[in-house]
Amino acid sequence: MLLGLLFCLIMQVNAQNYSQGGVQMFVPTSDFGTSTIGPINLGVGFFGSNRYFFNDNLSLKVEAGYTLLLFDGDIRNQMVDLLGGAEYCFRPEGYILRPYAGGTMGLILMGGSAYFGLRPQAGLMIELGETVLLDLGFGQQFLFGRGNFHGFSPKVGIIMNLNSF
Repeated sequence: MLLGLLFCLIMQVNAQNYSQGGVQMFVPTSDFGTSTIGPINLGVGFFGSNRYFFNDNLSLKVEAGYTLLLFDGDIRNQMVDLLGGAEYCFRPEGYILRPYAGGTMGLILMGGSAYFGLRPQAGLMIELGETVLLDLGFGQQFLFGRGNFHGFSPKVGIIMNLNSF
């Protein structure tokens, strides 16, 4: 509900709207072997997100993702992310390299269970054109619920400025 209220607030202000899609990985750093999820050693998936910039540096973000969880190449389970958060860009629009830091939190569905997810992250947006950016991000994902798990979460995405269309 809080994410819904934030989304409505975002839509009421004159914010820059950036849409993103890309690929993500999940590399576990905790033992999933004794959980209902089963042993995994890699996750591979995709994500989509929207960033709403209120000024040159601060943005709110909503994100959804789907990841297949693998063990020695066999699909063991799946993970669905429904997240919201904030990011701070250290350089405003117009710079070719724009480093950022922030985080997301929200609902993670995995192995028939719901988890609360928290993902601090940092990355670099690289301007490829007037309306297109490449996003190289890296985060540490924490899952809290029926057992606590964590892992690294690198991702690569293409960002499009929707206000320019």
